[in-house]
Amino acid sequence: MRLNRYELRALRSFGCDSYVLTCQRLKRAAACATAPDAKKLYRDLSARLFNECTEQDYRHLHGMVMRNMEPMTVTRPEDPLPPAGEAKVICLPAA
Repeated sequence: MRLNRYELRALRSFGCDSYVLTCQRLKRAAACATAPDAKKLYRDLSARLFNECTEQDYRHLHGMVMRNMEPMTVTRPEDPLPPAGEAKVICLPAA
């Protein structure tokens, strides 16, 4: 299962150890989101996790995301952006 960076961020934000609860959280996030793009992202990610992953695959994926992704931080306008070389790349195993 391949995930883009937005899906990885959503999984980092709403994911937990439980596969079923993560799918439910993403559905609820889609219901609460006001932006159409965010709504679509959360709804599609929830459906993809439910249809393409088993519970064991999800545990592996969630562990990798939590280990390799930094928590999202909100920067103030006066804060400089990090240099381009500091971006992390995550390679997920083929399903």
